[in-house]
Formats: sequence, structure tokens, C-alpha cells
Amino acid sequence: MTLLLACVPVPGWRENLHVAADIAVIAAVLVGAVALLVQLGERRSRRAAVDVRLRTGALQAYRQLKGALDPESPLSSVLARVGAAMDQMLRALAADAPEASRSLERSISAAYAAYWHARSLHESPVHTETTAREALDAMARCVAQLKSAAGPELLP
Repeated sequence: MTLLLACVPVPGWRENLHVAADIAVIAAVLVGAVALLVQLGERRSRRAAVDVRLRTGALQAYRQLKGALDPESPLSSVLARVGAAMDQMLRALAADAPEASRSLERSISAAYAAYWHARSLHESPVHTETTAREALDAMARCVAQLKSAAGPELLP
């Protein structure tokens, strides 16, 4: 087939073919660039939506823990009031954290780690005054990290 086309005496047809191929390559690059920009925009929108969801969830968890956490009350009473709901809430926040902005991810992860550290200290078989104080301190760190994750614009 190419031999037949090579024998056709049309002046400039090969140059026109090269120009058409060049135009097709440029068009393909432009379509790829537009698709990449659309994908980056969608990723940014998704991250913003996750950030809002995590900030409101962190605010809700902060308010629940802050209301239940009293320096004079034992951790067992705090966990009895908010334990099961807080477990689920923090697990949901931690599951979504990798999709959020980095600072928010760090705050949520630190709050999750502090909460579970306090729970593990509370549930350990050895209960001393030191472990009780350390568990309350870990819970206070959790509250501080949740406050940081919620952000100053959501807190009164």
C-alpha cells in the first residue's frame, strides 16, 4: 500500500501528512494536559471536603471530651460517659485522616494515638497513681489535638 502511495505524483502530500501528524500529537498533548488539570482540581476539591468533614468531627469529639474530662473525676467515669461513642468517632476520623491536609492528618493521628494510649493505660492490670495521672495527661493531649484539628475558626 505504501508503495502505491509513493508512486502517486501529488506534490507536497508527504509534507501535509507530517503536518497532520504533528497537529495530532499537539492536540493529544493538550487533551492530556487538560485532563491532568481537571484531575488536580478534583483532588483539591476532595481534600477540601475531607478537611471540612474532619474539622467538624474533631470539633464534635472535642466538645464531648472537654465536657466529660474533669481533672477531679477518674478516667473510668470519663470513659463510661463517652467511651463507646468516642471510640467510633475517633476511628472514623483516623480512617479519613490520610485523605486530609497534612497538618490536619497529624493532629487527628496524634489525638487518636493519645486517646488509645490513655485507654490502654486505664485498661492495664496495674493501676497506680502514676499511671492514672499519665492516662489523664494523655486524654488531655487528645483534647488539645482535637482542638487543634478543629481549628480556631470553629471554636467560640
